[in-house]
Amino acid sequence: LKCFGFKQAKCDTSLFIFQNTNLTIYILIYVDDIIITTNFKLAIDYLISKLKTRFSLKDLGPLHYFLGIQVQRDIDGNLHLSKKNTLLTS
Repeated sequence: LKCFGFKQAKCDTSLFIFQNTNLTIYILIYVDDIIITTNFKLAIDYLISKLKTRFSLKDLGPLHYFLGIQVQRDIDGNLHLSKKNTLLTS
């Protein structure tokens, strides 16, 4: 990611940030899962195509779950995160 101009965040080593005047991209990597978000949707498609030239990737589309957290987007584009507590019984 560094060769694409990303910088590793100091607060979280799994977070990479790309910024220029009009564009910001955040990439969060956890083991073999990647979340990409940006203020310019076409940048995601471009970045994924560039990463596919170097790595084997499978694009799972919009985020629905990550680390047990459900992610839902409302009609206005706002994200809502929820985690249901499940009771395990034996």
